[in-house]
Amino acid sequence: MERGVNQNSPKLYAIGFGTQSYKVKNKRNLIGLLIIAVLIISTVFTSGCVKQGQRSPQEIPAPETSTSTPTPALKLMTAREAYDLAVEHAREEYGSVYLYQLTAGGGTVGLSTLKQKVGDDGRASSWDVNFMLFHPDNGTRVLVLAVIENGEVTRVSTSKPLEMYFDLDSYLRSDLIDMEKVKVSGAEAVRIADENGGGEFTRIMLRLVKTGGHPRWIVAFGPGTREKGEHPGIFIRIDAETGEVVGKKTKMYHIL
Repeated sequence: MERGVNQNSPKLYAIGFGTQSYKVKNKRNLIGLLIIAVLIISTVFTSGCVKQGQRSPQEIPAPETSTSTPTPALKLMTAREAYDLAVEHAREEYGSVYLYQLTAGGGTVGLSTLKQKVGDDGRASSWDVNFMLFHPDNGTRVLVLAVIENGEVTRVSTSKPLEMYFDLDSYLRSDLIDMEKVKVSGAEAVRIADENGGGEFTRIMLRLVKTGGHPRWIVAFGPGTREKGEHPGIFIRIDAETGEVVGKKTKMYHIL
């Protein structure tokens, strides 16, 4: 007698993965198994393949580190170095010229920024060197200005002709500077000024002039504070031949 089929036995559904096959009893289990299979296949395919035109992580270069161009350092010069450079340019263009004034720094009218413009060693990045050019044949004189920035002469300009009130010898004695008679350097003048009250202020100017027949250093100091308003500074005059402090004057500055 043949064995009959039990009509009430549950149906079995089969699904295969490669060489393996699995059987489930109902459609709900079958659907769950299909979802798991799709997720497994998708993960394997994604991890093992690279899209067309896309490089693998090993091939992607590391981002380049951005490098900014460093700001070049300012070239600082002493008063003597500034004079030697300026007089060479002025004589090439105008012939015989005579030193009238030598200045580093400035800004003595109104200060929008308060910063030290002359170093402790008397050096600065910018200098204005003033010369006089004489034309005795027509009784005129001309001011020649040489501007130095970062170790280079950036401009040489002249004034309109001015009347000569005295002869050349008189100007040489009263107004014009002989650098060979300047025995006190700019660095020494700065040190002397600092020791005589300037140390508590902000050094803003170093100037070489001739007054009373003698070369003099003027070291100007602005306020020692950055607070807005009126604050005192001082001017100290130093004999450039002896190093003696010959004058000191208080000046008010307006900090903007």
